[in-house]
Amino acid sequence: MAGVIDNLDGAEVRVTSLPPKRRRAGFGFTREPIVLAATAIGATGIVQLLGDPELKVELGAEGQFGLPSDAVLDELLTALREMADAEHAEVVASDEGKAARDARAPIGGGQTGSGFARELDQVPAPPGEGAGTLQPPEPVAAADLATTGLAVDARDLEPAMSRSATPAELADVRGIGAATAKKLTDAGIASVSAFAELDPASPPTVAGLPRSFDWAATIADARSLVSPPADAPLAADAGVDTGN
Repeated sequence: MAGVIDNLDGAEVRVTSLPPKRRRAGFGFTREPIVLAATAIGATGIVQLLGDPELKVELGAEGQFGLPSDAVLDELLTALREMADAEHAEVVASDEGKAARDARAPIGGGQTGSGFARELDQVPAPPGEGAGTLQPPEPVAAADLATTGLAVDARDLEPAMSRSATPAELADVRGIGAATAKKLTDAGIASVSAFAELDPASPPTVAGLPRSFDWAATIADARSLVSPPADAPLAADAGVDTGN
């Protein structure tokens, strides 16, 4: 039992439902015992199963199972809750890291953002004017844009401009934290583009990944990171003169 508390690897959980059917922690149970790998359920899921009075939960390994005593159960729940808190903290840290990367995008949220101001700072001045310094271009009146055919509604370009230039990583995909990204990498799925090419109807088997993992939603989000939205306007479609 100590091995179960210290590490979920190699541990197994045998679950039997007291009523004819019972669903808990993303799994369905019946009166026929079901054996699951502890890593497939996760610490959070095991805590939920142990706390359900409608389920008989036995712990063990290599086919040897037993009901934990009250003292061991208290110790086990304490350890599992700590592991569950760690899992939650890992997901929160991944989400915060993704938000920070999005905030550092060169142009994020339209032409009025600070990223666009930095782009203007890098435009060189015309020859003979302000030599040795970088100056923003002359402002152009809206009426002049309209007469030259360059008038464009910035909102039409926002979907394309708001995409970060930073290459996406597996942990950038919604639903994939650092631990899940490592499991996918170990299984040979080491990039967002490789993950986006998977068929959600027949996903691969990945060791340690819970059955409740939402392949369809995560693959859809990965595809949105590697491919621009279908309705994102091209420069020519938006009425911008490309010089060709």
